[in-house]
Order: sequence, then C-alpha cells, then structure tokens
Amino acid sequence: MTSDQIRLVRRLTQNITVLFDGDAAGLRASIRGIDLILEQGMNVKVVTFPEGEDPDSFAKSHSDDELKELFRRILLKILSTFKVSLLMEEARK
Repeated sequence: MTSDQIRLVRRLTQNITVLFDGDAAGLRASIRGIDLILEQGMNVKVVTFPEGEDPDSFAKSHSDDELKELFRRILLKILSTFKVSLLMEEARK
C-alpha cells in the first residue's frame, strides 16, 4: 500500500477497510498501512486473517457462505460506525 494508492481511494471515500495477512509480515504491513491512511486523515478499519492465512488462501479454504459471513460482519461494523457518526453529528447541531 502506497501513499499514492491511498490518495486515489480518498478521492472516493474517507473510509477504508484493509485486509491483511495474519502472519508477522502482514501485521507489520498493517501497521505501516494504518499510519499512511491516518496521515491522509481517513477513517480506517483493519481485518486480519488467522496466522498463515491471506485473503486468497482464506477464500480458497472456506465456503462462499463463510466468506459472505466474514464480509457481512465487516459491513455491519462499517455501518455501525457510520450510524454513530451521523448520530454524533446530529447531536452537535
């Protein structure tokens, strides 16, 4: 993940959810990526996979229903955060 890639995403949204491998390298990458995203003033959520898994291996070793459930949980977290932000903005008015 580069600063240029993050700036491209920021043109479309202030919110980003990133998926990182569950190994040590993936966790190091997530820390670097989070820092870059926060430097751009974006809201970030991170999903890490179990150790030894990456998004591709996880997708290949789990059923479509399990993948859908994972992404449903991610989406619910995003929507919950969005709703809280709206409610807080309304309360400030």
